[in-house]
Amino acid sequence: MATTKVSRNDGEKNGEKNGEKNGEKNGENKVLDIIRKTPDITQPQIAVRTGFSTRKVNRIIASLRENKRIIRVGKTKGGHWEIND
Repeated sequence: MATTKVSRNDGEKNGEKNGEKNGEKNGENKVLDIIRKTPDITQPQIAVRTGFSTRKVNRIIASLRENKRIIRVGKTKGGHWEIND
């Protein structure tokens, strides 16, 4: 049986990296929908509901905050999210 070497960059060659931008918009919409329904939700809880990794949720939240689509009101623990439509 022949062994095939798999590189870390194979996903990029298969278009996964480029497709991530389209998927990221879809991911942002999923996260926004969850935040609309449950404004006091935490990032780990969002990860469980979406099936995304906590790191991916963290990146999506950071992007949404940078683009001023969401803001965090209150403390880290006990605060809530507000969506700027």
